[in-house]
Amino acid sequence: MPVYLIRAGATEFVKIGWADDPEARRLTLQTAHWLPLSVIRLIDGVQATERWMHRRFRERHVLMEWYCFDEAMLTIDPPALMPMPDTPLGRYLNDKSMSVAEFAALLGVRVQAVYRYVNETRLPNRSVMLRIMEVTEGAVTADDFYHDDTAAA
Repeated sequence: MPVYLIRAGATEFVKIGWADDPEARRLTLQTAHWLPLSVIRLIDGVQATERWMHRRFRERHVLMEWYCFDEAMLTIDPPALMPMPDTPLGRYLNDKSMSVAEFAALLGVRVQAVYRYVNETRLPNRSVMLRIMEVTEGAVTADDFYHDDTAAA
């Protein structure tokens, strides 16, 4: 999922966020904003990439996820490999120093789908799950995704 930078009109205010669909997010924000909003940059990344951008520009922080514009926002490249969430697939990618894009290419699926699998916000279908088990040589299994959280209670 991309990290987006959305600018409010010709002002210096820029929102740094993360969303499946940055254009849909811009339209949602636009309903509550009086200035025209425009996406000025998209960065392939995960929530950790967004947090890295927030830390990088903390001296420019205004309110919540809004920052004063800095030219570096248009060109800075966050580290290529950000730590993945502490999920079985996230740990596998961290251990192998593999990017989400590389793993998506091995699976033959979209990068956004792998972000959802890593964050456990989407379950892979049967054919993708079999491919995950094959690519990870059994290090990540269906049980890692299809577990009953209520059983532990």
